[in-house]
Amino acid sequence: MLARDAADLASKFLLRSTPFYVQFQLTGRCNLRCRPCCVPQRLQGLAELPIAGIAAVAENLGRIGTTNLVLTGGEPFLRPDLPAIVEVCKRRVPHVRLQTNGLLITEENLAPCVAAGLDGLTISLDSLVPRVEEELTGRPGVLPLILEKIVLINNLFPPRRGPLAVNAILSAATCAGMRDLVGFVEGIGWSIAVVPVHVGCGSGEGFVLRQQQGRDDPGQEYPRQAGALLQDLAARKTRGAAVANSRRYLREAEPFIRTGETRWRQPWRTGWACDSPNLYFAVRPDGSFSVCHDFSFPERVDVADPGFPELFRKPEFRARVKDAAAACPGCYYGCYPEYTWMFRSPRNFFETCWGYAWSLLRPRRRRLELSRVLGCLRAG
Repeated sequence: MLARDAADLASKFLLRSTPFYVQFQLTGRCNLRCRPCCVPQRLQGLAELPIAGIAAVAENLGRIGTTNLVLTGGEPFLRPDLPAIVEVCKRRVPHVRLQTNGLLITEENLAPCVAAGLDGLTISLDSLVPRVEEELTGRPGVLPLILEKIVLINNLFPPRRGPLAVNAILSAATCAGMRDLVGFVEGIGWSIAVVPVHVGCGSGEGFVLRQQQGRDDPGQEYPRQAGALLQDLAARKTRGAAVANSRRYLREAEPFIRTGETRWRQPWRTGWACDSPNLYFAVRPDGSFSVCHDFSFPERVDVADPGFPELFRKPEFRARVKDAAAACPGCYYGCYPEYTWMFRSPRNFFETCWGYAWSLLRPRRRRLELSRVLGCLRAG
């Protein structure tokens, strides 16, 4: 496994011609209406592929050399056939992970996914302060439920399998408590990715920072606080903390928060642009190709079609995707810029590889007790 992964990484670094990361949005439905998220609105009304169609998508993703497949939504656990989906995808793609809000997870629906070979899981958690998490998700009493699911996930996964991770939105509402959240996640043996809050440009409106998130933030106090936090996280990562973001991401997040500027998408500054579809893209619930999970492709391309691998390799198709992506002003999600940097910058490439090797040396995750985890709740 390690030798195959090393060869795959080297090939992608040298050629940048096969996807390292594909998001498969299994459904547009969600059981929450989180304020920073507009995915359910963007995917509303799209049909969902049956298991045979999903198997065809996974087959084609494997044929074009996809390394990591992230099953997401909407909320993927709204699909009662999710264990079967994991099984058919894992047969065809080396690494399969889930991205979820966690609330619908039970032992009955997660254990079969783990048994099918699920490689990791990421759960959304933005704050240890109940009021803040309720404001962001719109659901009263949600935080103890999320922590209960974290305990269940942790104890169902084999101690060495992972990563298990938290995605945390950085905003004016969450900034003050982010150090506590990072400490909690590290303490349970998981990793954390911190992502500045913004909404996507799928409808053409550009990326909009949401610095308020339900509370007043006069002047520039939030950007100053966020900048100090990001510097602290970069220093902690240098010391071996389980922060999934690269140091470059943490460094360049500060000007994005302050100005909305996405430096990685400025060719005059970096010579780089979006690497869709070569290194990453998304698949929508109906099996159609999308530039990313926010920015749609103007023509219908069926990823389940037997001819998709041949189409994917054609320079003309890639040029059309590049033209579509050029209309996007750029994002600062925790995936796309990271993978562009990883495969275009030797420094970022070796930092990521070292982080992966270091994760193998960390102590095995231990079983968690719910009472201990609930004791991490913060007042506020």
